[in-house]
Amino acid sequence: MPYTLHLFHADNPLGSVAEAEALIERAAAEKPRGHLIGRYQSFQGGMVLNCPDLSEDDPRADRPDNAWPYGLTDRFESAVYSFSPNVQMLEIGLLGLIAESVALHGLHMLDPQTDRLYRPDRLVVDRLGTRSGPPPMAVPAIARAALITWDQTEAVVRPLQHALQRRLAPFGFRPREPNEDGIGRRGVIRHVDRVIQNLQVTATHRTEGVVTHGRWALYVPEITAQWVPPLAAEFARYSDALQKRMGGRVDAFWLYSEDLIGEDGKAFGDSAFPIWRTREPLARWFSAYGDHVIDRELPVLDRLGTPRALAASLLGDRLRWRLETGRDPSMVEAFGLLVLARCFDRANYPDWLRALRSINSLRVRGQGWDDPAALLDRLAAHLESPNYDPTKIGGDPGS
Repeated sequence: MPYTLHLFHADNPLGSVAEAEALIERAAAEKPRGHLIGRYQSFQGGMVLNCPDLSEDDPRADRPDNAWPYGLTDRFESAVYSFSPNVQMLEIGLLGLIAESVALHGLHMLDPQTDRLYRPDRLVVDRLGTRSGPPPMAVPAIARAALITWDQTEAVVRPLQHALQRRLAPFGFRPREPNEDGIGRRGVIRHVDRVIQNLQVTATHRTEGVVTHGRWALYVPEITAQWVPPLAAEFARYSDALQKRMGGRVDAFWLYSEDLIGEDGKAFGDSAFPIWRTREPLARWFSAYGDHVIDRELPVLDRLGTPRALAASLLGDRLRWRLETGRDPSMVEAFGLLVLARCFDRANYPDWLRALRSINSLRVRGQGWDDPAALLDRLAAHLESPNYDPTKIGGDPGS
């Protein structure tokens, strides 16, 4: 028989277990009110923070370090919220931890196995109304050991980064700015014809856990060379400010999985920032991301070796959608995109210029640039002049 705890709300602290049982019987068929749903969801959030569900890491539901109470669901069918804790951990702090979280949310908790009622004023009463203090609370040590703390993050992440780097080595990748362990501080990098491809995978510890994210930086020096001359003074100021922080190059086209394979890449795309509290799911993410990069993204990137190929990939519906929805590219990307449009998409060049001129000026100033429209107009005048030769980068002859 499962060990079951019942959470419920009462307007005032109840005096005994018998009163709690009577209220539960009345409320069992009632739908939860709005404030109750919020309290239950917030209670779940506290459990996620302190006792992540390790059964997701291992198919065995009875793994000994799983302090997560079984049955915490986001569907609340009644005003009484019932779930089952890990009984083996109750005496080493889990019961007190749950009771404190319950009290913080202004709820009662009934333990029918021990005939005890835990009240929101942090008193515990038995069936006869005898009072006692709350139990000791702690995240059980065996469960706490599974959590990734801030000081452990580097030691946990580095082997995973190294494993991903080894998997990508046969495809021509090498570490970018390797540290003493040979792991690239800025990911891995390779050359495909005339395009430099740099995969950057970050794993950063936040309050909720380790946040992972992957994206591509593509560098095409010959494209940069087309837009720097008319913007030399502004670019020098921008480059001097950021080149150290960005590893020496500040002229990347940033690509996400959706840019390469469309909606199929959404799980690892520009809005995907999954959070991992424990080691095993974090390791699974790195493994799955490596599979995704090798199986889905590299076949596309293998074909992105020239400015013309890059233009065909970038100047499309996704860029239009980004510009229409305010997901603006950086200013250096906008300069490069305008060069690509002028050289390889002449028919749509006026539309691209008009769309890029609408980039948010406040955001651009935050990047260290002046008015985007004025800068783009100056670049456009350079690209449209009779002296500019788009064939230098394989573009279409000027008209």
